[in-house]
Amino acid sequence: MGDVMRVLVVKFCGLRGVLAASASLRAIKEIHPGATVTFVTLPGSEPAARGCPMISETIGYDLNSGVSSLFAFLGHIRRQRFDVAIALSAHTLARQLVAWSGARRRVCMGRAPFYLTAFF
Repeated sequence: MGDVMRVLVVKFCGLRGVLAASASLRAIKEIHPGATVTFVTLPGSEPAARGCPMISETIGYDLNSGVSSLFAFLGHIRRQRFDVAIALSAHTLARQLVAWSGARRRVCMGRAPFYLTAFF
């Protein structure tokens, strides 16, 4: 076999948004059954995401964190060496995290802003 595929999914949303994302996560796991999925969302939505069997790890990120916190978080993501990174929402920070994640394949919902098109 090969290495396990590592997938990063970013969606800053509430509880309903996490439930809506479960269909996308289920599709990922059906196509890549052995994949590990790391889900990044808002801190208050973490409990719903932790209950999802398709998610291997859930990380809550506070959008009001400072710039230094953002760079530390981005460093943490880049060290994970994701194969695929997906922004499941049009949120600007979700798209930026995916664009700068270092993943080999990066996908965002909708059209990426002009300053990020080179990353997608």
